[in-house]
Amino acid sequence: MAGDFSVKEAVSKCFGTGVRNFSLMDIEVLRDSLGKPYVKLYGGAEKIFLEMGGKALHVSISNTKDLVMAYAVLEGEGF
Repeated sequence: MAGDFSVKEAVSKCFGTGVRNFSLMDIEVLRDSLGKPYVKLYGGAEKIFLEMGGKALHVSISNTKDLVMAYAVLEGEGF
């Protein structure tokens, strides 16, 4: 759960808004068949992504027994 929360926080940083004008529930963290994380956006998060000209969001999660970190990279027009 900490990794998923970290991804959601990293995505909000890409938007430059923090968690404003959308809910953390608007970001769904999933994993492909190999365990690679990816996100699906809904509601306000999807709206912000599209308004920014977003084309793709790339995310990664790293963790140890005690710590977790995630990063997100927003790819799109003008970036």
